[in-house]
Amino acid sequence: HVRADLAMTGELSLIGRVLPIGGVKEKVIAARHAGVTNVLMPVDNKRDYDELPDYLKDGLTPHFATTFDDVLNVAFPDGLPTTAYQPSDADRPQ
Repeated sequence: HVRADLAMTGELSLIGRVLPIGGVKEKVIAARHAGVTNVLMPVDNKRDYDELPDYLKDGLTPHFATTFDDVLNVAFPDGLPTTAYQPSDADRPQ
């Protein structure tokens, strides 16, 4: 399962690069309001996060991602679940 104390935002390129976002302040406020303690956002938004007032960052642990692999490592700290969907023979084209 994805960790319950994590808020994520962002978009991916077709090659798995995490793209920058807008509205970092609003997203951090929403995460705090929801009781989240870890926030994950694109590395290109680190400066935006760093410039937020300390009272908004207090109690939060920021994580910054460059690639989708970075996202997976934060979202699944114990590794990906091993029980992934496996299509049955009925699901396969004939």
